[in-house]
Amino acid sequence: MEKFGVAKKLTPSATEIYELLKKGPSTSKHLLKQTSFAPRTLRYALKRLLSLKMIKKYPNFSDLRQSYYVAVDT
Repeated sequence: MEKFGVAKKLTPSATEIYELLKKGPSTSKHLLKQTSFAPRTLRYALKRLLSLKMIKKYPNFSDLRQSYYVAVDT
């Protein structure tokens, strides 16, 4: 995460989500189950990580209501 130079800009929840996504792709539903975050907190963290280009969002073709989130390797 230090490679991005944005460690101070992330909330603790965004940092935890990013660490989980570094282990592999996940949906928001799965991330909610892995953490104790409120849905709004998770959405904010994902939005922040996407805006900083630390993660990418891909469609889940088996269920188009959900998307996969993946940490960017840089």
